[in-house]
Amino acid sequence: MVFELEIVQPVYNPRDNWVEKYLSRYHELKSLFAGINLRIVFVNDGSTQNFDEQTIRLLQEKIEHLHIVSYPKNKGKGYAVRQGVLKTQATLVLYTDYDFPYQMHCLYNAYQQLKAGSDVVVGIRNKEYYNHLGYKRKLVSKACNFLNKVFLKIPHTDTQSGLKGFSAKGKELMLSTTTNQFLFDTEFVCRAYQSRNTIVSTIDVELREGVKFTGMSLKTILTETINFTSILIRSYFGKLKS
Repeated sequence: MVFELEIVQPVYNPRDNWVEKYLSRYHELKSLFAGINLRIVFVNDGSTQNFDEQTIRLLQEKIEHLHIVSYPKNKGKGYAVRQGVLKTQATLVLYTDYDFPYQMHCLYNAYQQLKAGSDVVVGIRNKEYYNHLGYKRKLVSKACNFLNKVFLKIPHTDTQSGLKGFSAKGKELMLSTTTNQFLFDTEFVCRAYQSRNTIVSTIDVELREGVKFTGMSLKTILTETINFTSILIRSYFGKLKS
């Protein structure tokens, strides 16, 4: 079967009873994309809980078109997304978190932008999003936005919404990223803006009601600081261009 759209969703140690909630949102997704051949690509990023064989069988029974990528050791979100993208067949691809943190129409809007000719679509979080963040996470997000503006010269400062879309051209850029943790998003967007003749567009994304955020450890902050420095150096010396 030829798929018009595929959605890549990385999964790492999902919450208890997550499948029931996922399936409810999946049906909402199917209704929104009625008439479009859609495939879900799950990437199990070395989960040690709540993604066992029983879970996989249930997902396969309930989801019409599903491909699961799985490996035993956690590698990071950037690595997981690339592994999922490698398995996609459609010319248009979206990726988002497994819990669908944004309103479903945001996914549809991203798809429409791709259909209209964009190579890369970037979700931009509104002010309401930041009101739901804890102090540490809000501080880190604002710091990333500041660094993107001052050092990477990205036209918009928000690169971390976790909802992106791309065409075949954008797919090549995604697969050329090397950051394995969260800042792969920033590297991807930076590559897109530095790439010649690449059409980048943005959409506003709205947080879905009831979304819960996980904490951010000091180790994660230090790792991402190193990753940002690497992206900055490569950007400065033109190593992100294609």
